[in-house]
Amino acid sequence: MYTLFQSFVNPEVFGFEQIVLLLSMIVVGGLGTIPGVLIGVALLGLLPEVLRATMRSLLIWQELAYGLILMSAVMFMPRGIWGFINARRGRR
Repeated sequence: MYTLFQSFVNPEVFGFEQIVLLLSMIVVGGLGTIPGVLIGVALLGLLPEVLRATMRSLLIWQELAYGLILMSAVMFMPRGIWGFINARRGRR
């Protein structure tokens, strides 16, 4: 998608931070599921905008928030948010 948008590929664009962010989106939302990935993208993609709009002083803690969300998802929801939702739906 990025290549189509920018119309060129450059490996320098994707640094360590971008790769960690993309992998975090996938893990938090749910591995192997399209709805899970979309949830992860929405959650972690909108986090900087929410922090910028509500608490400008907390924007410097953005990486800490990403880390806490990722650790919480791995510890408490190993299949991601979508897997957690499906497990809750299946119990009812």
